[in-house]
Amino acid sequence: MKQLIVFLKPHLAKNSSPLLLVLLLTILLGLTEGAGILVLMAFLSRSGLIPTEQGSTTGLFNLIPEFFHGQPLYLTLPLILIIYNLILFLQSLLGKHQAILTSKLDKGLGVFLRSQLYSSLVAAKWPFFFEHKKADLQHILTVEINRIGSFANAVIKVASLMIIASIQISIAALLSTQITCLTLASALFFFLLMQPFLNKSRQAGKAIHLALQSFFGDLNDSLNSIKEIKSYGLEKKQAAHFAKLNQKIETSFLEFARIQAQTNLYYKISSG
Repeated sequence: MKQLIVFLKPHLAKNSSPLLLVLLLTILLGLTEGAGILVLMAFLSRSGLIPTEQGSTTGLFNLIPEFFHGQPLYLTLPLILIIYNLILFLQSLLGKHQAILTSKLDKGLGVFLRSQLYSSLVAAKWPFFFEHKKADLQHILTVEINRIGSFANAVIKVASLMIIASIQISIAALLSTQITCLTLASALFFFLLMQPFLNKSRQAGKAIHLALQSFFGDLNDSLNSIKEIKSYGLEKKQAAHFAKLNQKIETSFLEFARIQAQTNLYYKISSG
């Protein structure tokens, strides 16, 4: 991990401003989502769909109906809807810019890693190329670099979700502390319950990675030695080996899909 940070330090220093801007947009998104919930609850409260009794909620939610207290209903309801739609528009605008910046950071990281790695390969000494397969190097420069970019994108998304969740939890605690604590306790219990499935998912992902790596290596070797295969009549043997590798990849993907479907099932049952 330390070597990776040192390797990425020039890229992170160059792109620190977009990264900070993404985090700022994430905070603003969390605030707009929380404000949208409050305005929607104010609309329901003002229309009489949610009865509000003094003491049923804490101070923040009680301030919202008081803001519109004494105003005629035909004015307050359209005003609340206009405010809510403006918040949704602002939220969509912020989400658009966040997605563009996140994609820029993702692709920029891939270009940086690919350029740095290729420069290192060109400068490497001959024994290095004798010790490593050309297919493995091609696989790293294409598939693995893209996976690192996807991982960076996932890290940014997870950080964004954590920031938004923190803001929404804070707003929920201001509305009702007891319900918020109960919800957090339920979420913690669900997280601990899902740990075995997360471990199985990691193992399945590792199996897919190894199967694909073996497939690309053997495929490149087969294509490079196609003349020898045809000269010695090894077509059927190679075809059987290729089919076996395909079956291994299919089994790995099916296992991963099965675990993911089972996880989604438990998630939907628990959230329902």
